[in-house]
Amino acid sequence: MPQSTASMAFYSAATDFEDPTRAIDHILGRLESRVDRPFDLVVMFVTTEMVKHFQAMARRLKQALKPRVMIGSAGVAVMGVQSDIQGKAGVSVLAAALPGVQIKPVRFHPGEWGQVLNDTEFLTQQIITDPLNDPKAMILLADPFSTPMISFLPTLKLVAPQMKVIGGMASSGDSPGNNRFVLNDQYWFDGAVGITLTGNLDVSCTLSQGARPIGQPMIVTKADKHVIHELRGKPAIKVLNEIIETLGPLERNLVKSNGVLVGRVINEYKSHFGRGDFLVRNVVGYDDESGVIAINDSRLRVGQTVQFHVQDRDTAVEDFSMLLEVERLKEGGRGTLIFPSNTRSEKFFGLKHTDAHQVYDALGDIPLAGFATAGEIGPVGDQNFMHSHTVSMVTFRPVQTQA
Repeated sequence: MPQSTASMAFYSAATDFEDPTRAIDHILGRLESRVDRPFDLVVMFVTTEMVKHFQAMARRLKQALKPRVMIGSAGVAVMGVQSDIQGKAGVSVLAAALPGVQIKPVRFHPGEWGQVLNDTEFLTQQIITDPLNDPKAMILLADPFSTPMISFLPTLKLVAPQMKVIGGMASSGDSPGNNRFVLNDQYWFDGAVGITLTGNLDVSCTLSQGARPIGQPMIVTKADKHVIHELRGKPAIKVLNEIIETLGPLERNLVKSNGVLVGRVINEYKSHFGRGDFLVRNVVGYDDESGVIAINDSRLRVGQTVQFHVQDRDTAVEDFSMLLEVERLKEGGRGTLIFPSNTRSEKFFGLKHTDAHQVYDALGDIPLAGFATAGEIGPVGDQNFMHSHTVSMVTFRPVQTQA
């Protein structure tokens, strides 16, 4: 169903037809006659099973819809309104009319990362359209084998401090050269593609890490890069074991089966910390003898506040539902892009109703497209991060004018 105002209109369509011609016929049948002028933006996602047809389908879609900018990628699953297509052919498309919005396509080749990461003037020219205003958002789709995302996101922050970065790492290929991207008339299998959005729109980001805290927040008293040696002056492993001893049977079983995660507080100036205040990271190793715990967070420092977390299906559903309720109360959403982890599958949830269905339950038939990623990109606080096992979502609205 369309959602529109005088200033903005979004439409979406998804299909699981195996035949590529029939699939695009279905998409065009839902989109082609919806507006009386070309679309400004078309975003297209396909499943792994449709990768071999991606270029031909994208070309036909672009010729028919004539967008100013077209961008897309491939993943192991795609999402539409009340639809999650995985393990079979699937195509999902979001199309938008965005008057008053500057859309700048960007392409980052693997061979130019050195310049991108070290030459802020070069990067500024790549992404900025208005020197007086940062873009509202960047939608970023990248190849995990040829994109230094951990270094790239802080560099983007230097160039455009107010810009929110949302997107994901392509998941259709399990080795270099097997992912696919489209940007206008060009097709790629490496690097990254994206768009920056500047001007007459508002964006709100939802990042559900699907984890809940256990124990209490603690200060890191000894650390070396990504390795925690001491918490509250005690060996980190000893502190964790003490916390586990206080847990009930259910949470102990979660720790035993799924392990623990470590959340690092983003804004240390807050007096109380809750969900959304932590950047949650995986534990990548530990040593009982020395008492250390290693996490995949190279920004860990002495004096920071951390808290252990656990993750499971029920927490993932609950956390995303709570955040979607906040989004629902904002009202006025016109279109949504969603980027869940490829681990948040039907197998993980144990039922067919996954992230796309939760969005429908909370926001109704807002136009939506998305794909399952091999790493999600989204903000926590005022910083943009790379995540895993999360769902990142962006909702677009017209700028609210004062009466």
